[in-house]
Amino acid sequence: MLTSVSSRALIKQLGTAGLSVAHPLTDALFGSRETADGRREPLVGGPDVLAASLADGQYGGVEFQCWMGYDQPVTAHVRRLDPSTQKVTVQIADVPAADREEVVAALVRTLDQDAAHCLGFVIDRVGTSGGQDWDRILVGPGEQLAAWPDIVGTRRDRLSAHPELAAVKSTEYGPLAVFHRPER
Repeated sequence: MLTSVSSRALIKQLGTAGLSVAHPLTDALFGSRETADGRREPLVGGPDVLAASLADGQYGGVEFQCWMGYDQPVTAHVRRLDPSTQKVTVQIADVPAADREEVVAALVRTLDQDAAHCLGFVIDRVGTSGGQDWDRILVGPGEQLAAWPDIVGTRRDRLSAHPELAAVKSTEYGPLAVFHRPER
């Protein structure tokens, strides 16, 4: 769960990795937050407003732009799954293919800063597993992994919920087992 301190740390980590939450030319924040009654409010202010919104339990979701340089926005969605779990989704499908690896590398550098609090992650560069219910696979009661992304990482203590992963070699990454799409 993102707290005030961890939200500020996430914003700083994104910036250090090359993804600024404020536009580099205007210093403006682009985003919105979802209120308890389902309305969307614009995020007005700077990174402190974003950090406060991410930590505030009254918002079910927060969406904001990260900037790679001054002309390449990357959309991030933070959704509260339950009182103790938030899902961070970064959409890279709109990023030109030539720039995707730079964004993926920046996100992995961000994850490296706080891997112990990560329940899992998915890297799907072209959206081949878009129909997969990743919430149920990574943190929920379980669902079979049917569509392979490029990379999926899940907590090792959840592997028993996924017998389909037993035959696939994994790499340890903190508390996670990381799997690459099997070659066919």
